[in-house]
Amino acid sequence: MAAVPAQLGLMALEPVLAGAIPDDGVVGLLAEIEAFRTTGVLRFESGEVRGEVRLVLGQISADQPDRDDGQDPIDLLLALRGGRFEVFQRLPPLPVSRGNEARKEGSLEVHVPADLMNYCERAGLTGLLALEDEDKARRAEILYDKGELTGIRLDGLDELNEVFGWESGAFRIESMARAVDFDAELEELAQTPEAAKDTDEDDAFDNAPTLRPEPPPADSTGKHFLRVVEVTLSEILKEREERRPATRTSPPLPPMAAPRKHPTLRPPTPENAPPERKERKDQTVRVVYLGGPHVAAKLAPKSRTRHIAKGRSQEADLPAATRPPPKAAPDPRPAPPESAAATLGWAVLAMAVVLAALWLLALLPPLE
Repeated sequence: MAAVPAQLGLMALEPVLAGAIPDDGVVGLLAEIEAFRTTGVLRFESGEVRGEVRLVLGQISADQPDRDDGQDPIDLLLALRGGRFEVFQRLPPLPVSRGNEARKEGSLEVHVPADLMNYCERAGLTGLLALEDEDKARRAEILYDKGELTGIRLDGLDELNEVFGWESGAFRIESMARAVDFDAELEELAQTPEAAKDTDEDDAFDNAPTLRPEPPPADSTGKHFLRVVEVTLSEILKEREERRPATRTSPPLPPMAAPRKHPTLRPPTPENAPPERKERKDQTVRVVYLGGPHVAAKLAPKSRTRHIAKGRSQEADLPAATRPPPKAAPDPRPAPPESAAATLGWAVLAMAVVLAALWLLALLPPLE
């Protein structure tokens, strides 16, 4: 029977992978487990035989705990024919932090955000890294699946790159049985009353310009959907390294255990050892900008810009084009004649000018 993934959304106390051990043994099953890149333990049970082996990035670790009966847990696992197994994620040690194997907490005054992200990738984390500034007014959640960065949620932030430069605040690393379903979360955010009201108010404004929008209802979800952008992974990795504090470094991490060499297992050569992640140049990460009630007062008034909701695309309505009024055509009919009184007045005025000129000539002395 093939292994089946654990249920969506369950925390690290639930197995990442669980199922029946095949009748031909676990050797073929180990390749499937390796694909999950889990750092933790593989527990097995078959009749009276029970035990666990440690995993590093999905491979059997060379560092194994001693059993009370003195037997090698790897030999016991490889000898099983039938039974059941469970794979659990366990966070590796993180100096100067508190918590347990499912959750780590600490201060950003000790740990640099870039180094915390490196820790999550190095451990093959499935879960999230939460960062909060000193005033608890701004928050970032960086999501991981098998050590790969899959999405980022920002609350109270206008720029992602600000997070990488934080030197005070708190962090939390939380492992999960399965990664956050980012597509489902975006769909849920798009259906919140805030997102629906955003488009409804625009439609009302377009149809009735004098309409005053009602005040927004109380936020029952604690989130306001703002926008989703895609940022290349290479740009994120570049910015986080460039913005790390120049005068401070995080405590060094203890080395990870190497894969175990065993005659029955594939040799841990560079070809099948946990590979380094080679990101594609065009690989992108979705960044969701959120605003909670505590930052609502800081948000600018809603503009007329339309936000594209998932599955719905809208454009702002343009005013209807209008033609300028046509110029009046000239009247082809002749202008009406002026009145007789006006003509007689002009004739009398001309006669008076002529008579005055003759009178002035009569006053001149005769020429000799």
